[in-house]
Amino acid sequence: MKDLSKYIKSFKKIDEAKIPLTFVSEGNKDRINISYYFNDESKIQYIEILFGKLCQGPPGFVHGGAISSVLDEAMGAFAWMSGFKVMTAKLEVKFLNPIPLNEKVYGKISLKSFRDKTVIMIGELVSTNEEITFAKSNGLFIIVDLTKFKNNKQMMDMISKVS
Repeated sequence: MKDLSKYIKSFKKIDEAKIPLTFVSEGNKDRINISYYFNDESKIQYIEILFGKLCQGPPGFVHGGAISSVLDEAMGAFAWMSGFKVMTAKLEVKFLNPIPLNEKVYGKISLKSFRDKTVIMIGELVSTNEEITFAKSNGLFIIVDLTKFKNNKQMMDMISKVS
């Protein structure tokens, strides 16, 4: 059993500028705070998340929408950083255990497969010692034709930052 908080610190931290226009991690300590790490050897993206008090669903615990948002953004960001320009087509999340507010949790995101115009990503959120799995997800992402966005300056700026 490893302590993920120490384990992921040895990996390359991904500069937030490489994940522009995030709606998940805005820097407000009372909302969602997320840091991204990448393990070159295993090709797994790790995330460190702290859900603040404004993420409350059931009293004292994180809202399922906040959990889903983190998983969707992390899987999509990893797909983009892997060279796939995608948009989410389908997202499935299994909620296994409630996540307490203001407790660091960790995520593991990986590429399951890609074919033609689709990319399948998987992810899970776990406790620091990996004894508790809070949520598991898989996402179907569709590779988009970037020329459709050529007149959208905001989209093109984002694409240039991650390309």
